[in-house]
Amino acid sequence: MDDLFSHPLDTQPEHRSPAPTAIESLGAWSIPLSLVEAVSGFVEHLHLWWPAELKADEDSGVELSGSDVVEVLRTGESVRLARIAQTYDAPTEALMLSMVFEDPAQASPLTLGWVLTADPEGSGSRLTAGARGDSGHPADGEPIEREDLEELVEAYARFVNASPV
Repeated sequence: MDDLFSHPLDTQPEHRSPAPTAIESLGAWSIPLSLVEAVSGFVEHLHLWWPAELKADEDSGVELSGSDVVEVLRTGESVRLARIAQTYDAPTEALMLSMVFEDPAQASPLTLGWVLTADPEGSGSRLTAGARGDSGHPADGEPIEREDLEELVEAYARFVNASPV
């Protein structure tokens, strides 16, 4: 059995990829809106709930552009804030997506996972969020820290009148 593999296994730790950081729960909220309304609030009204503190210019707007979350400055220039890396969209069941804040100085980006589902116990919906990584950096602007993600999720929760569960 010693010759089962054609090449010896690499047992040196410096040749292995680092293990991904653990996902930290940011909480769960009950939303008094249907799943369709909660997703609409997230996608179509991003400009209304995105915190001003997480933008380069308080008077700018935030919107989805393809798979990017962009800040549209007063000059008309767009700056990428985050990238939507993965999505799963089943309109009557769930919306799951990963929002990635990349920083060239960090080995792994800061990732915010959003899960919006229909609430099985009622007519509303539910939000669950989690984060992985330490910091990210939009194309132009201040670094995004893990605490900023908590603020981002809480801003959306307030917008849809959600309550913690």
